[in-house]
Amino acid sequence: MLPVTAVDFCYGWTLWLFLSWIPSFFYQNYQQSLMQSAFYSAGVFLAGVIGDTLGRRGERPDPAPHAATGPRRGATSSWPVCSAAFCS
Repeated sequence: MLPVTAVDFCYGWTLWLFLSWIPSFFYQNYQQSLMQSAFYSAGVFLAGVIGDTLGRRGERPDPAPHAATGPRRGATSSWPVCSAAFCS
């Protein structure tokens, strides 16, 4: 039960980050208008969605679901790279 709770916490924290903190980050640190801040925030979110989708492409049930191999390893490593590429 603890791993499920930890994953749910991380999902909620990441969602909070994307929905509340990133728009204010762009607005305050880069002195962007509200429209630009919303545009760039949506771009970061979509880059994460694309990275997650590419990482899960071709995924099938694993006999050992705890092993991070194959497509699952790609899912955990591709979305941060896509988001970082958009922010740079």
